[in-house]
Amino acid sequence: MKSLRPLLVLVGLLGSVVASHAQFTWTGLGGNTDVSTNGNWLGNVAPPNDGTADLQLGQALFHTLKLSATYDFDSVALTASDSYSITTAGAQTLTLHSGLALSNTVGSSLSLSANLTVDLVAAQTFDAGNGSVTVNGKITQSTGPFGLSLLSSAASGGSFTFTNAGLGNTYTGNTTLGNGTNPLTVTFYNSSPFGTGSVSVLGGPASASAVLLSAHGTQTLANNFSLNGFVSLRSFDAPLVFSGPVTLASNTTLIAN
Repeated sequence: MKSLRPLLVLVGLLGSVVASHAQFTWTGLGGNTDVSTNGNWLGNVAPPNDGTADLQLGQALFHTLKLSATYDFDSVALTASDSYSITTAGAQTLTLHSGLALSNTVGSSLSLSANLTVDLVAAQTFDAGNGSVTVNGKITQSTGPFGLSLLSSAASGGSFTFTNAGLGNTYTGNTTLGNGTNPLTVTFYNSSPFGTGSVSVLGGPASASAVLLSAHGTQTLANNFSLNGFVSLRSFDAPLVFSGPVTLASNTTLIAN
């Protein structure tokens, strides 16, 4: 029995540090839109605020979630062809560990409030699927740096829009745009939509699968850029300036829109 005690102690220690993740499905049946209301979730149990909850947003009575405090979730997934928005009561922070993803069904969209700061505490992927993600606030990192991939897993592509004019994103990890196969559109209204790290653009093998960078207003991107495959550039109202180094791979084709 003595020889078993160290093993039993080790098993106990491992059990105390391994987090258990669980899915929580939004129903919107709780009489309000607050995330903390038990009745808004399948099974009448609100997700814990400890970084272990994976939120599932599908067909529901209401498609708005309100954060009345700072929240720490593992991930957010939109699983239906619906338009969702995450709003806040005042300025709040949403910490994510494993990113967000939208359904590959046409018409899905997710909008994040202008008062919401998204804190990335691990390397992760934001997948627009066959829909659109609009970030009206900002993306930052309280630790790191950690990388962020923006892509679409849908063959017909998806889009991201950063409307936070004058704010920009402040995360310090590197950014990857596209997956080298599916089209992706990234629209921005400030000069730091990709934080301060390097940016790798992975366009597809043809113009139909290009990564499109679409700028509004006078924007100057200071990041180090690496361009691969078909990359489309569009600027409304004023020139788009790349002030940092830009490296073109041998397979790069630039398209001016």
